[in-house]
Amino acid sequence: MLVRIRRPPLRRVPRHVYRPVRRIVRRPEVVHATLSPAVSATSPVLYETPDAKKDAFVDYSRVLTSDGGILITYKDLDRRWRHTIWRIFAWSVATGFEAWLIRDYSPVFTGWVNAVCLMLMAITNWLIVRKPVEVYRSIEIRSDCMIIEGTDVFRLRLIESNWPVLQADEKDEDSQILCGIYGNRFMEYVTVYRFDERDRTPAILATHLHDAMTKLWSEPGPGLDPSGPSSPIRHQHSRQVY
Repeated sequence: MLVRIRRPPLRRVPRHVYRPVRRIVRRPEVVHATLSPAVSATSPVLYETPDAKKDAFVDYSRVLTSDGGILITYKDLDRRWRHTIWRIFAWSVATGFEAWLIRDYSPVFTGWVNAVCLMLMAITNWLIVRKPVEVYRSIEIRSDCMIIEGTDVFRLRLIESNWPVLQADEKDEDSQILCGIYGNRFMEYVTVYRFDERDRTPAILATHLHDAMTKLWSEPGPGLDPSGPSSPIRHQHSRQVY
């Protein structure tokens, strides 16, 4: 007798479809660091980020121009007499108007109180108008000339070998004068002032001017004097105020 054994039905296992997951990989942020110039080969490597980097040349720039020259721009003080006259005029007008208001429309009838108020206003007005006038000046050295303030042009053929040099002003220890012989006349091209005792703009300007003149005005050859006619090395007898 044959016995027929039935097999149990097979269970269908659901198939899971595995889809690839797209992974988004963010590009790491690259911080460009610059090596400090004061670091030597044997010292530890120090880096400074752009956020922490500060420009050491405050209100001072030196760039190359499209005409092949070197343009130096710096902040200076304008001490011309017209500004002094304008200060006196502005102070007189403001103080006179305040004196008229105090005399005719003051609610206080005590004379000494009005006088003290007027004196305080006069002092305040003078502190406002006495602030120095700051301007930006420019000196451009080209291969054939020197241009001051973009308008005054001095030709190299008339300067010849008498390169302009910054010399100390005997009347003001906080200023230096860019001067030299132009043609057969002694010229004072421009006066450079210091803002305070820590300001070294005149010294830096003298170095950069000499460097620009040496590069653009010197004749190539073995007889070139590296110090140049306007080098501070050749004017050690003059009093330099830095």
